[in-house]
Amino acid sequence: MGIRVIQVVRGFGPAGGASGVAYELHRRFRDSGVDARVITGKLDGIGEPPDESVDFVGSSVVALERFGQPWRRLALPLTTSAFGIAAGARLRRMKSESDRSLVISHGDYTGGDVLVLHSVHAAALREAWNSGDRRFLLNPIHPWLVTRNRLAYRLGRHRKIVVVGSRLLAELEQWHGVSGERVVHIPNGIDVERFHPGRREARPRVLAGLGIAGDDRVILFAGHEFERKGLEVAIRALARMGTGATLLVAGDDDPSRFQSLAVELGVGDRVHFAGRREDMPDLYGAADAFLLPSRYESFALVCIEALATGVPVVAPRIGGVEDYVVDGVNGFLVERDEVPIAAALDRLLGDPALHSEMSAAARSSALAFDWQEIARRYLDLLEDL
Repeated sequence: MGIRVIQVVRGFGPAGGASGVAYELHRRFRDSGVDARVITGKLDGIGEPPDESVDFVGSSVVALERFGQPWRRLALPLTTSAFGIAAGARLRRMKSESDRSLVISHGDYTGGDVLVLHSVHAAALREAWNSGDRRFLLNPIHPWLVTRNRLAYRLGRHRKIVVVGSRLLAELEQWHGVSGERVVHIPNGIDVERFHPGRREARPRVLAGLGIAGDDRVILFAGHEFERKGLEVAIRALARMGTGATLLVAGDDDPSRFQSLAVELGVGDRVHFAGRREDMPDLYGAADAFLLPSRYESFALVCIEALATGVPVVAPRIGGVEDYVVDGVNGFLVERDEVPIAAALDRLLGDPALHSEMSAAARSSALAFDWQEIARRYLDLLEDL
């Protein structure tokens, strides 16, 4: 293309979320022969920058996040500001080296040519309010983010805004009055070679390492914000199921309240907390179903990772999920309530023939989101700019 593509992202690596999106795009850009660079403040799932194309501007402030929850949330305003300042300085230097640089920002840290919008913060807060969770009112960063985003989006701080889910198109217009040609829908992708049904071979080893019987039906839940992702709903659904199953929870949030709830409901021995994992592809391979009763998502990359591994998904219509889960074909779209979720899981796990059909359909539906095709769409957009 003859241009330099610079991605600015707070975290970088195959760990998922914005970090994983930037990581996969960077790999495909480089494979296509593009002069691709990354500016990042922390590495997710990798020990060190893979090569000189990844510019690590980590600081002692970002290191505060390593203490885990709830310290990570308390440190977020400080770490975000520190990264924005450091990344802005590095970006100016990098752009001075090439007059054909284009910037993709995963979060409004520095401005740039393309903003990749992974969520609409105001819409997420509305979902929290509607669910009865008002704790965000105690955190002053939320109104600041909503105000900042409204100004940034309307004032044209970025030439194009990419939304990763179709629901975000409506939310961006509803909450910030932005629509039209400035907004482009490009979904997230999936590494179909890393996430594939062959991961099922790792199931005996993974389950043995977790102390789960090899013949158990396993429901996987993955996410670092247990409250928002709906872990309480998942545990209550498990307790209502007629089919015997184990709930495997991956994520580094504080599990204490949810462990107590599981014991209270009589399923304490059937809820396993695996903590933060670096082997998510194998965890998907060990699962029979993937459950995400979240109250808000923009794309829910974990769901499409599950589909690519041949694992049917059970989730509410929370945004993004409807873009690839077809109810009754590769999973079930249900209300965010323990009763319909339990019924869907019983139906899926209690019928081997149905489960087999859905597993095959899950893999087939995920192939349309191969990162190679998604990266090409980004490059076409950059070429137009």
